[in-house]
Amino acid sequence: MSPQLFAVYIDDVIKSVQLQGGGCYMCHVCVNVILYADDVLLLSPYVEGLQQMLIVCETEINVLELNLNFRKSVCIAVVCEAVCCMEVRPGL
Repeated sequence: MSPQLFAVYIDDVIKSVQLQGGGCYMCHVCVNVILYADDVLLLSPYVEGLQQMLIVCETEINVLELNLNFRKSVCIAVVCEAVCCMEVRPGL
């Protein structure tokens, strides 16, 4: 039952991140959040976009009274123009 409850809770976080509008575009589809079990992967071609998604996630997770394990959190920079090429940056 635990995975189903997690999915219900994390759905609000995903919706908030998607409404924020950042992310990478692959074949004209915005991909900004990937989930696997209890892991969350945020994708953005810009550091500013990633920071904004982290703030949105933190806000939503605090509202849900969940915790982040910062010891297991990492940030990886990957340069790939073909994958992350059409992000709509807020304010532009």
